[in-house]
Amino acid sequence: MQQSLGLAVVMGVVAGASALSQTIHGREGITLPAPPAVEAIPVSDNYFGTKIPDSYRWLEDARSPETRAFIDAQNAYTARYLKQARIRPQAVDDMDVLENVSETEAPIERANSYFFSRRLAGEQQFSIYVRHGWSGKDERLIDPAKLTRDPNSSVGTADVSRDGTLLAYYFKRTNFDRRYRRLLAAQPETWFGDEGLFSNGKYTPWILSGRYLLKATAAVDPPPHLTLIFESFNGSSSTQVTQRVLIPDGHIADLPMLEQKLKSHCPNASVHLSTDH
Repeated sequence: MQQSLGLAVVMGVVAGASALSQTIHGREGITLPAPPAVEAIPVSDNYFGTKIPDSYRWLEDARSPETRAFIDAQNAYTARYLKQARIRPQAVDDMDVLENVSETEAPIERANSYFFSRRLAGEQQFSIYVRHGWSGKDERLIDPAKLTRDPNSSVGTADVSRDGTLLAYYFKRTNFDRRYRRLLAAQPETWFGDEGLFSNGKYTPWILSGRYLLKATAAVDPPPHLTLIFESFNGSSSTQVTQRVLIPDGHIADLPMLEQKLKSHCPNASVHLSTDH
């Protein structure tokens, strides 16, 4: 089992304070060298005239090579102990039974559809599911194992549109990544037609990964098209992205309906699709 950063920090601090050169002898014939040393780099904060020292602030940078090396050394030292512990096989078996169980989180209900996260027994990550109707069949929408092989990746539901046809979710590649939001909806060509925007309900990935609609306008000048302006987020910064979507022949009359649906799905966006054709 992977050791957490918190456990590694505690063990490292103790090791740095009391590491000795002699071999450590434990019960049941367990022998270990001195714990890995940890470097103390003192810093201090001044809180209203009181200085609070901290010698291990550098460990807060989880991505730094020094912190990763510290964690690897602590994990290796712990593994050396566990290999000698006679009770380890029994403990692993007991923990396996307790950990490998299915878990389901509370659902979000939208238009008689239920969106929820679930992790099946034997899986390391939660997936996003939907059930159409109370007695419907559970359908897996997002499986993080298919997005990346990193077992530390995760997905989660950010929001679902009121009619249940639009799902915003986040995807984290590792435990240390920021959340990158994505959108599931109908493909652009299904924006127009008898039922209009987001009508097919197939939850196919669309092109708005990590973007939020700011403004939408329409033009009938050849070729007729929509101009969509998004705010694209990358960590703590954002940029504006402009995209054009062609309007199929014969669908200019669908613009009022499309405007209404866009305003419903994106209430904070500026949407004006009326034309002077």
